[in-house]
Amino acid sequence: MKTLPFLPLIIIMLMPSISRAQIQNLTLGQHAYTLSSVHFRTGLELDYYEDISPDWMKNHIDNPEKIDFDANGFEIISYASVIGLAFGGQLSFINPRISIGKFRTSRQINFGIDFTVGREALVTFSKTEEQTDSTYNQNQIYCLMANEFRIGGEYRYVSSWGRYNAFVGGGVQLGAALNNKMIVFDDSYAIANDNDEMVDYEEENNYSSIIDTYKAKSSLYLRAFIPFGISMRVSNFEIGMEHKLGIGAEQVIGGNASFLYSAGLTYLTLGYHF
Repeated sequence: MKTLPFLPLIIIMLMPSISRAQIQNLTLGQHAYTLSSVHFRTGLELDYYEDISPDWMKNHIDNPEKIDFDANGFEIISYASVIGLAFGGQLSFINPRISIGKFRTSRQINFGIDFTVGREALVTFSKTEEQTDSTYNQNQIYCLMANEFRIGGEYRYVSSWGRYNAFVGGGVQLGAALNNKMIVFDDSYAIANDNDEMVDYEEENNYSSIIDTYKAKSSLYLRAFIPFGISMRVSNFEIGMEHKLGIGAEQVIGGNASFLYSAGLTYLTLGYHF
């Protein structure tokens, strides 16, 4: 994994350019874009990493020496995906192009703010030992919990037929996840064999569960994606579904970078046209 020192610089450079955008009108080249609508959305975010391993977890911990990542005798179960609940909103600026009867085309520029809560990355160490009169089981679960804030922009081509719309385009998002934490679950239990019948381990008082919480490092994210979707307009309101599919990178502050070979969002949207 390599460090990406340019991510903080990109964020610093982008924020002033967004703040200079006039709220009523935008000009891009020879084309004028007029503020047309505001949209609110909620859905799921799903990122896929190259690998979420014990080393990946260590990279995210402030003091990894405090956690025992000893996998000796354990089966390692890793999950390459990270999922979270996403919600946010965006302003849309439109530049009409073609209008023939009910058929219309337009170009659209969007600026959005999004939040993802409950992002979870998991690695599990699992061990089962068959003993003379019992079966011993132990599971150590390492869970990285993060909440992410994102700003982004999109350029879309929109086609409309009556009240129905479809779009495709391109966009980029910059994100930050702060005050992250690592939760470690250590569960172990023994199930006794009594006359070849399994005896409930809780009755045998052989169950142990330990939960520890550790501070994790903050991260910066860069994602590039293709947004596409459909919608239907009813009076001044617009309801729809949109997807964002792309790639990205995560830079752990004080750590190494990871590549997201798939970055995705699925939203249900509700918009209002001025």
